[in-house]
Amino acid sequence: MTDATSVVERKDLYELVLCFAGRVPDDGLAIMRTCLADGEEDQVVALLVTAVTTRGLALVQHEMELIQTLAAQHGVRTAELEKAALLAELPLPVAEFSTPPSDQDGMDQQDAIVVEAASRVGGLLGLWRVVRRSEDSEVRLYLGEVEPSSDVVELAAEAQHSLVESGVEPRIELFTEGTELTPYHEAALEKAELVWTAVPPPRLRLARTFDGADPARGPYFKPDHPRLPDADAARALSFLRAGETVLSSEARMDDVMEPGQAAPVPVSFRSDGTWIWSDSVIYYLERYQLSPEPDLVDHALTSTTPPSVLSHLTYHHVLAELFAPAPQESMWQAS
Repeated sequence: MTDATSVVERKDLYELVLCFAGRVPDDGLAIMRTCLADGEEDQVVALLVTAVTTRGLALVQHEMELIQTLAAQHGVRTAELEKAALLAELPLPVAEFSTPPSDQDGMDQQDAIVVEAASRVGGLLGLWRVVRRSEDSEVRLYLGEVEPSSDVVELAAEAQHSLVESGVEPRIELFTEGTELTPYHEAALEKAELVWTAVPPPRLRLARTFDGADPARGPYFKPDHPRLPDADAARALSFLRAGETVLSSEARMDDVMEPGQAAPVPVSFRSDGTWIWSDSVIYYLERYQLSPEPDLVDHALTSTTPPSVLSHLTYHHVLAELFAPAPQESMWQAS
């Protein structure tokens, strides 16, 4: 694979195979990934067509179109494929996922095999493990996020090969940073344990909303709490609103500036990967021009671009920070 078109096609085909996790048996997916790494795209397409037709799988429109396009390019017959039902969206996983038992500290030998294999290719950002349970089996599954510039096809094949050589079934799902995950992978990641990262976790800062909290009357702003000028408030609001929601909540708080209002203040959390802030920060800035804490204001006003979409690894670190043991001071100050 040397020309740009082939590289794109290869990654598109890899991501197509990724979409079938949980719908096609693990062994079949492993074979497809090995074939793809060996340059046998025609075999991958043929295996996909066979899996869809023999298992009676339903497809989303994008999957149908991509398989048909690739089949035409590689001379694979798809007559039976047209009988497949179409779905509006990918199905939810049938299997259940759970966090592995916490009776070990750090990586075990199997984890190390995957990391070492990945290091030979390069590009692995983070590795998770999770237990997948179905009616007749319980298996360890690995998930990994890789750099956009890395060769995810070769990385997956190398990890699979190393697991097989060590006598372990190759249950590993690697995805490129920025990939929109399937419901299967989202459910797996939600329960997964992060076991390795290429670099230490970033230093995240959790912004406080209020100046303090009274045991009797709750959170409050000091009378001299700074207010932002119109221009700075507008710029800061634009940045803060663009942060990705990392923890959504339908709950509302009372407005401490107008106690008579019935719980109008939102409390979901957002982040840009450096700071974490509550929607209550946005509310009080927008309604009263009450300034967020100074370092967050500086961060917002000096940023030259809006917050980007968080990687799955960064998202994991953000949630870990939010669910870390509470500090001694009241969390009212943060949320």
